[in-house]
Amino acid sequence: MMKKLIIIVCLSALALYAFFHVKFPKKKGELGGISSIPELTLWDIDYVKNVHGRPVWNLHVKSAIKDQKTGELKGEDIRLKIFRKARPYVMLYAQHGSANVKKGIFRVWGDVEIKKLKGNCSVEGKEVIFREKEKRLYSKGEVSLVCGDIRLRGKGLVFDMGERALRVEGPVSAILE
Repeated sequence: MMKKLIIIVCLSALALYAFFHVKFPKKKGELGGISSIPELTLWDIDYVKNVHGRPVWNLHVKSAIKDQKTGELKGEDIRLKIFRKARPYVMLYAQHGSANVKKGIFRVWGDVEIKKLKGNCSVEGKEVIFREKEKRLYSKGEVSLVCGDIRLRGKGLVFDMGERALRVEGPVSAILE
């Protein structure tokens, strides 16, 4: 009987602590968290941004640290699915990344791969930035674009998903495989 009473008291104390220290989201789409901790470690995050009921992007991170002040996520094993007209359009994979979800800016690095979900084109590089408002992917480093039997290598990439235009910047070399 005494053991049950101690357990109930401990659980009640924990519930009161959580009630007074949890920061609930103020706006729809904001992430909540524990306000007294400057960094919060999260695992298996799956975050979807919708506008008017239509998906814009879906971010999946295997493990991440969220800075409570800036709201920035820094994580490992990144998958970012970008939608165009509510349909999956591009899938981006990376070893590491950071995201400012509120501003819609994502930076990924490591072995980065971008796959267009229709067709057989993909891009490989070391660092890519996605800006949601511009609907563009950028890279200033070495990139390799593969479409079917053709491989283009260059130094830089601009992929405008609104215009559906992809540009590999120079110097560019082409290889027919």
